[in-house]
Amino acid sequence: MPWCNSSFGGASIGQTYRGDILIIGIDASNLLQGGGRTHLIELISAAEPQRYGVQQVVVWGCQTTLDALPERPWLVKRCLPVLASGVLSRALWQRYELPKAARTERIDLLFTPGGTIGTDFRPVVTMSRNMLPFEWRELRRYGASLTGLRLLILRYTQSQSFQMADGIIFLTRYAQNSITRVTGPLAGLTTIIPHGINQRFQQPPKPQKPISAYSNVQPYRLLYVSIINFYNGVRFS
Repeated sequence: MPWCNSSFGGASIGQTYRGDILIIGIDASNLLQGGGRTHLIELISAAEPQRYGVQQVVVWGCQTTLDALPERPWLVKRCLPVLASGVLSRALWQRYELPKAARTERIDLLFTPGGTIGTDFRPVVTMSRNMLPFEWRELRRYGASLTGLRLLILRYTQSQSFQMADGIIFLTRYAQNSITRVTGPLAGLTTIIPHGINQRFQQPPKPQKPISAYSNVQPYRLLYVSIINFYNGVRFS
């Protein structure tokens, strides 16, 4: 995993500031559950930061998120009860306390994988993981609802975050093209890093049977890895 010497269009962010010591901070304050938290767990599990000159990684988050992260000699977990107190408390902490905490930890670069930057600390790299706020056709399916309002707010806040970030990670070229059509040209450096696959999913295929081998007594079982929502295109009859 290229932490800081990663190629952002031929450039790099967060070069070593203090000789051979480089410290990365991760704002996990809004990664409470779901895919965002799973991504962070897998990232920490697979990372070898010292290969890229990173000596320490500091993660700020709530207790449940930090407990789910593996133990690593280079990983420092900072649990803050305020981050479990609600959206407003987290936003205020990001705005006023995170910059102080980052400077206290002597952070060289801050990574905000949630996609929204709520701090003036620099340099900062963020990540696009949620396409829904930027897919107008899909967003409209939610109509006048709380979810629709939340997605509209995310469309605004994440657009602002991408425009002010020093670096932005996209999962696919499609995501990069779709989002920049909404945000316009981005001043920061960009790169594309797709999700990886944990080795536990590398299993030999099961024996293939004809559909006639299944019945009400022996049903055909499907594994659907996602929530069921408008944008998944799932139909039930």
